[in-house]
Amino acid sequence: MLPAALAFLLCLLAGSVVLSARAQGAPKVQIPTMETKITPGCLLNVIVDDEPDLSRPYTVDEKGCITLSVSDTSGEHSEHWDVNVKGLTTAAAKAAIAESLSKYIKNPEVHVALARIPGLRVEITGEVQHPGTYVLPYNSRISDLFAVALTKSMADLTNILIRRVDNQTKASGGVASFNIDFTTAAADDSDDPKLEDGDKIFIRKLAEAPVPVELQIVRIVGEINSPPQNLVNGLVQRADGVAVPISKGMRLKDVFERIGGLKETADRGHLYLGRMDGTTRILDGDKVYSDDPGNNLEMKAGDLLIVPRRDRSQVFAVLGEVNTPSTFEMKPGTKIHILQAIAMGGDFSKKADHHKAVLSRGYLLDPSKARQIPFDPELVRKGEQPDMELESGDAVVIEQRRKRPTIWQQLLPLALHFLPF
Repeated sequence: MLPAALAFLLCLLAGSVVLSARAQGAPKVQIPTMETKITPGCLLNVIVDDEPDLSRPYTVDEKGCITLSVSDTSGEHSEHWDVNVKGLTTAAAKAAIAESLSKYIKNPEVHVALARIPGLRVEITGEVQHPGTYVLPYNSRISDLFAVALTKSMADLTNILIRRVDNQTKASGGVASFNIDFTTAAADDSDDPKLEDGDKIFIRKLAEAPVPVELQIVRIVGEINSPPQNLVNGLVQRADGVAVPISKGMRLKDVFERIGGLKETADRGHLYLGRMDGTTRILDGDKVYSDDPGNNLEMKAGDLLIVPRRDRSQVFAVLGEVNTPSTFEMKPGTKIHILQAIAMGGDFSKKADHHKAVLSRGYLLDPSKARQIPFDPELVRKGEQPDMELESGDAVVIEQRRKRPTIWQQLLPLALHFLPF
């Protein structure tokens, strides 16, 4: 069994936003960290030592407050008050709650964990394969929505309409409308904007026109290493993306070589190919490079390839008795081992047990299915146990050192046995 304090710390990352989507490949949930700011709709797990009536989950209301209450032993007299936690981290919220309770409780010991982050409800219609309403994590962008709704081949990505609630005229039902050009999103994040709750996105259809003979090209947008010049090695930088003239028998791998390959930030496993006949495919970039016939397809005039950004939730965590427990980004191509991870977490705290730790495989992805691998950090340092490599979603947990009982504590039970009661 893990100590109570450590178990509470694990709750910090155990909660996750429920993601509802109607298609596979939806963006993964945002994982709460020590720096995550509290917003209306968040669920906080609050524990006040020796105060069971105050220790429970609290939902942050629209004003950014939680309501606390205390009463006397008879329950006849009680007081209720709000504590504003909007925009605070869990550490700052803990201090605010403790300060509000100090009027009624001497030196209250408060623990706060962010158990749930609210999602964004957005609607998309028009030239998409899966129109409808989606619930996405906060900080999701237009590209995240496209990953689940899947635009059609005739979608006009240069003129996307977004209708958004105008906060200044919200009471009177005011709505602001604006257009974005998604094909320039690789160079300017303003054309891959963050979504807001209540957004309605409409994808227009391209004008029906045959592809001229002189424009036998494929278009590529997104996370690609395209040249900065207007014309290099037959590549043309157009308003609607990088255009690559195609020749007979040209395949997608050939296109990758012409554009300099994919960026490290690319989601190589989910490349979106739309064709003029209305068909669409999700391709794997690594299989393209290995000449897999189901992925390294022959190019056709008018093909559009969208290379989305890599999933933003590739992280691991270092928890328990370290000086700075937190989550850390798992950068592509890098290898992190448990000793390095402990160092990134600020090394052992004063309460840490240097001989007891656990590598929890997949804890951040699904705590209920995590595989626990105990290890001894000191033996790892000495090379007597393997310095295991971490995977995305893993958590390294350092346990708390248990205090050894004093001689009097060991003899007390024996002494009580001989007393005449």
